[in-house]
This record gives sequence, structure tokens and C-alpha cells, in this order.
Amino acid sequence: MDRRILDVAQFEFRRFLDIRGELIGVSVLVLIALIRFGGEALMVMSTPSNLAIAVETNVDGLLPMGQSGRFHFAAAEPEARAELLRRIRAGDLAGLLIEETPNHYRLYTNDRVHWQDALADSFAPWHRLLNARRAGISEADLQAITTGPQLVSTHLQGGGDRAGPATYAASISIMVLSILGIISALSLVLQGIAGEKFGRISEIVLSAISPSIWIDGKLIAATLHGVKTIFSYAIYGVLASILLGVLDPAQLFEALRAWAELLSALLIGVIGLGFWSVAFALVAARLPSATSPIRNTLILVPMTCLLLCLGGAKEPDNAFMVALSFFPPTMPFALPLRIIADTVAVWEVVVSVGLALASTWRMRGVVVSVFVDAVLGAGTKGSAAAARV
Repeated sequence: MDRRILDVAQFEFRRFLDIRGELIGVSVLVLIALIRFGGEALMVMSTPSNLAIAVETNVDGLLPMGQSGRFHFAAAEPEARAELLRRIRAGDLAGLLIEETPNHYRLYTNDRVHWQDALADSFAPWHRLLNARRAGISEADLQAITTGPQLVSTHLQGGGDRAGPATYAASISIMVLSILGIISALSLVLQGIAGEKFGRISEIVLSAISPSIWIDGKLIAATLHGVKTIFSYAIYGVLASILLGVLDPAQLFEALRAWAELLSALLIGVIGLGFWSVAFALVAARLPSATSPIRNTLILVPMTCLLLCLGGAKEPDNAFMVALSFFPPTMPFALPLRIIADTVAVWEVVVSVGLALASTWRMRGVVVSVFVDAVLGAGTKGSAAAARV
């Protein structure tokens, strides 16, 4: 590799390296998280709880009731309705729930309230018990009917089963980290190619070095900048999740047991980052003006690829996900899912990575050609080819 390529890459990387700005950005994210969780805690603290609700039903015999969610349910006789309504007006009782039909209830409250949905969710278990008693079903039989099945996987061909909440969370995290790296590379590529092209800066630099050296240095710097973003936000995310209680050490260690697969998935994300950096460079070299609105919507393309793969996160062996893992634009999002879930063969990884690298290399040649025509104004193929040397 030409030493001048590394010099350009080092210059571009340092030019966009802003440690103070990144720390400020992380501090803003921490502040947002504190506001989010703090506001949620204040909301919970200010929400009225232990609301007393009297329940009058058409079932023979009083049904034993108790606490459920924010509400305390107590069975009531129809003869006590007038007294219960008086207690509601006096503020001693939050509400009276009267069963009019087996699936229709009327709620009496003193003033208009906004916790009807929460009440419906909390009363749902008691409602099922009422219908079970009405149908002559015991509580034990009802529990057996409503309990979902527990599936235990046994593989006839052996091998462990890595599917689980921790694996799924790790897959989504790697997808998010990949798109963050791509977003960070986008700004560097646009500024380093489109901005300097229209600012006539490139013409001065290219009088000393060839366009291929200039482009390769910028692409390497953009990719390194994305890699730095991926690994820094991975560290920030893990620390923040532990401090905020979203992730406990046991879950972290469970995910780290598949460290080889996680590193492979991150490497795939870096390869995809390089592909998208070159794709952004191609668009930047073709931009008609420095203020083109394409700059503002360009990030939607990789975001669309991410959203396309998110739907298959829980079923990475889906045929559509398999196809997406071979398509270079979606490869950095689909293939890591399959690697972590252990649904991909070695040859598939080799072919997928090979297609991405070949596409990246071919597109890099197109970028140099377009950049020569746009900046140097090469009118013929011969002059353009000479300028690339």
C-alpha cells in the first residue's frame, strides 16, 4: 500500500476526531436516559395506587378477591349498592363495578377517571374466574387451560441452543451499532468528498497526488471513524445498561459465552461499514451541488435495509433472511443475526463476505472514475485514465 494513502487516512481521521465532542454527546445521551427513567419513576410515584373497587356480579356466592395491580377488589352484594354509591361520593371508595352481562360491566365513579384501561387489565384475571365459576370449571382446571406451553428444544444432530433473550438482545445491539457506525461515516464522506469538491479544495490537493490515493485515504478514514463509533458506543451502551439496571452482569456473561460469534458478527458489521462508506462516496462524487437535498435523505437507504432485517431477528433461518445475508447492502445486518443464532454455514459466510468485498472493490473503482470526471473535468477516457495514475 502506498504510504501516501495512510497519510491521507491519518489526516482525515484526526480532522474528524473530536474526543470532547463525543464525550459531550455521550453526556447528552446519559442525561436523556436519566430524564427518561427519572420521569418514568416520578410518573409511577404520582400515580394513584391501591384503589378500592367494589365488584357486584351475577355469580351465585361471593368470589374471593384481593389485590391486582393498582387496584384492590372486594366482592359486593346487590343489596349494598346504595351504600357503596354513597361511599363513592364521599371519597371512601374509588369505584363500583357492576356486571350487567357476562362480558359487560358498568363502572361508577365520583368524577371522570382515566384509569379504565389499567382497571380492565387488572380485573381480567378475576373476570376469567367469574366465567369459569359460571361454567362450572374449577380454578385449578382454569389455570391448566390458560397456562401456555413450555417448549424445550432437543436437537437430534446435537449442538447447543443459543436462542434466548440474551442472544436476541445481542443481535439487535450489533445491528444498532452497525447503523451508528454507518451514520458516523456518512458525515465524514460527504464533507471529505462533496464538500471539498465544491469548495475547490480537491483540485489543489490532486495536483500533488493521484485521485485514487486521495479517495482511498478518505474511505479508510471514514471506515476507521465508523469502527471507532461502533466500539465506543458498545462500551458506553454496556456501562449505561448496567448502571441503569437494564442489564445485569449475569445476562452480560451469558451473552459473552458466545464471544467468538459476537466478534465475528462485529467484523461482518465492519465489512458492511466499508461497503456503505464506498457507496456514500459514490453518491457524494455524483452530487450536483453542495446543497443537494440528497445529503439529508441518504441515510434513509441503510436505515431501510436495517428495518428490512429487523423483521427476521427472531427467525434468522427464514429463507428471506438467508437471501438478504448474501445481498451486500443488507449483509451487515442480516448475516450477524444468523451468525449469533448459529443458523449459517461457513461457506455461506465466505460467499457473503466475498460478494461484499468484491462489490466494495468494484464500486471503489467507479468512485475514482466519477471523482476524476467531476473534479478534474476529464473530457475523454484517455485523459481520465491518465489522471487516475
